[in-house]
Amino acid sequence: MQAYGIPIDIIAGTSIGSLVGSLYAAGDSIENMEKAVLLLNKRKMLSVMDFTIPRSGLIRGNKIEKMLIDWGLEDKTFDELNIPFAAVATDIESGGKVILHQGKVADAVRASISIPGIFIPVKYDDRYLVDGGVVDPVPVDLAKEMGADIIIAVSLAIKIQPTTNKIITFDEKSNNLENTKDSIIAIMNSILKEESISLKEKMNNGSKDEKYPDIVKIITNSLDIMQEIITEQSLEGADIIIIPFGIQGVSGFNFLEFDNPEPIIKGGLAATFQKIPEIKKVIKEKLEQK
Repeated sequence: MQAYGIPIDIIAGTSIGSLVGSLYAAGDSIENMEKAVLLLNKRKMLSVMDFTIPRSGLIRGNKIEKMLIDWGLEDKTFDELNIPFAAVATDIESGGKVILHQGKVADAVRASISIPGIFIPVKYDDRYLVDGGVVDPVPVDLAKEMGADIIIAVSLAIKIQPTTNKIITFDEKSNNLENTKDSIIAIMNSILKEESISLKEKMNNGSKDEKYPDIVKIITNSLDIMQEIITEQSLEGADIIIIPFGIQGVSGFNFLEFDNPEPIIKGGLAATFQKIPEIKKVIKEKLEQK
């Protein structure tokens, strides 16, 4: 964006989007952020994962928070950021969306990236918070509320391809949160039921050498399925939508594949460059309307 003279005046982020967005809002350059990511490898990343007895999650997340501070967030508060920024998290008990825009930025990001089941929830003002992607994967509405005139949304959505003729639908026009939550629960119950039957069959008939998905993949894929259902609603109102790698999203990359970030960076750049003419067109049209 910088290379094409497109300013970024407001940032709203969920999950990994909150991490990247916060660092940029704090004044970190794209070049420094890329350099930091390229220096990561599995050994370094695993060294900051403080595994614990799995009660509320597999990882405490304290070392992750320290890494964020080392990367440039330090003890910065939202008021000290160069660009207005807000992160989204989920109240794990009420299921409500929580907008974080006060206090220490690192605390907010730590909450927003806390994948349920993997990271222990963050206690934040008497609430227990987890990954914001559970309720709002791409916070377009939040960006609007913050005053954005032109919204460029980046979605990592994965398009789930049906493998059977069975189709599960829900009322996409309904804006009622409870109806949406009930629909998601019904879909997940159906998926889990089918998977449990499949698992029993494999346990009875399968080879001992057969490999099953690991727990991290099971949890993250389950979240991807849920997010696919609500991402379309989250994206409503965006002027531009950027999806790296097209409809497949980042489905080809494992959660712990930190030793090969170049393809992901290139995929993001390619998807963004493709949208530059469209972004400039939208900016021109908006300016002409004023």
